Amino acid sequence: MLVKLLPTQVSQYWDIIAGGIRKARPPEADGRRDLAGVLQAILAGAMDVWLSTSRDRHGKEVVNGFVVSAVTIDQFDGTQYLLIYSVHAWASASDLAYMSALETLKRHARSRGCSKIVGYTKDSRIIELIKALGGGTDYVVITVEVGDEVDKL
Repeated sequence: MLVKLLPTQVSQYWDIIAGGIRKARPPEADGRRDLAGVLQAILAGAMDVWLSTSRDRHGKEVVNGFVVSAVTIDQFDGTQYLLIYSVHAWASASDLAYMSALETLKRHARSRGCSKIVGYTKDSRIIELIKALGGGTDYVVITVEVGDEVDKL
């Protein structure tokens, strides 16, 4: 089950969320920056944190992952979409759990006026699941360091 945290609840989980974001960030992200800006955005309500929970064999609720999302508007064409900023799981989740989480995020995106959910991942399982559900996975994120000189091909 995916449960949206209130900004006031984030501090209770921030250490594990921050660690997961650091692990899930693409290498293109500037590693020298801390996550203070992300935390500030979450506390201000500009980003959302969703906890993935399940029950263990004793019926106790266990947190097994999280999603950080934000509603984003393309400044040029006005398209509004839900950006999945980070996904992190500590335990292997079933396809059904991923599908349930995606459905929760889709409902949230629709309620916020978004037309799509977008995200970046290199996780082959997520890519295959999105393909199986009819989502697009054809685009590739490209990055170029601006400090490097272009001197040869």
